[in-house]
Amino acid sequence: MPGENPHPDPLPDARPDPRRGPQPDCAAGTATPWGPSARRSSHAARREALRAKAREVRLREQRRERGRTLLVRAGVLTGGVALVTAAALALVTAVGPAPATAVPANVADDGVRVGTGMLVERSAPRPAGEAPSVEPAPAARDVADVVVWVDYHCPACKEFELDNAAYLEQLVTTGAATVRVHPVAITDGSSRGARYASRAAGAALCVADLSPDQFWRASDTLFLAQPAPGDRGLTDEQLAALVTGLDGVDDAAALAECVDERRFVPWVGAATARAFAGPLPTDDLESLRGTPTVLVNGELFDASQQTFPEFVTTVLGDAYAAEQVTR
Repeated sequence: MPGENPHPDPLPDARPDPRRGPQPDCAAGTATPWGPSARRSSHAARREALRAKAREVRLREQRRERGRTLLVRAGVLTGGVALVTAAALALVTAVGPAPATAVPANVADDGVRVGTGMLVERSAPRPAGEAPSVEPAPAARDVADVVVWVDYHCPACKEFELDNAAYLEQLVTTGAATVRVHPVAITDGSSRGARYASRAAGAALCVADLSPDQFWRASDTLFLAQPAPGDRGLTDEQLAALVTGLDGVDDAAALAECVDERRFVPWVGAATARAFAGPLPTDDLESLRGTPTVLVNGELFDASQQTFPEFVTTVLGDAYAAEQVTR
């Protein structure tokens, strides 16, 4: 779309939690160290607490939706109560309800899982607004289960990508790891109203939906094309050209249309809000605090302590040792 939104949506509160140590603050366009790994308490108790919170979130959304319906029926307008005229009623009738948020396919629990051969695990679109299910941390094993939350306008995310994409690809290609990528947008305020983070994430999700096996390459390419903090970044047309120019893309015209109409940008906003509100689709973290956030077999990566390959080796080494004890 040629026009850009001069009024970006309010961003979720990405301030770090002082109880969990320093966290990355990509909303400010800076890269700070990932916080130290938190000691895990009783997983059973935490899983139950997270499930209860998920139920509470769903019930709250249902009550909010019922409240909106009642407000429309009663003619209550935002900012105060007003009488609804016949003309206003006619306008509401003509416009009808707001269109439902488009939900991408192959995005289970708000993340795109890439497995052997760099192929994306297929899944049907989840109902709009449904909270991701909470999964227990993987049991000790010799395969790395990597989960990462990224923002395509986050400098620290780009640094992690440039340092580790080739290594991750090697692990996944050989079957030594799977990677689940959660595109979120917390840096929209750093692109002068262009909402670049949301639009870039929307473009990545168009690929996940329409040409899923090119998602990994599309994600890598978006990081390579990342604008500097404060820049407006690529236009929708340029984003479409970037992802449709990848080798092996299915139906480039449909993919370009998806990016140009910002089909999944509203979903990105909803998924980002879900991540910050919690629960996350893992029982190791209650909610997102910044990007990149990286887990390996349930353990939180701290870039100030180890390189990522060293961290993976440590986690898999611990997993191997745990397996020997149980045999």
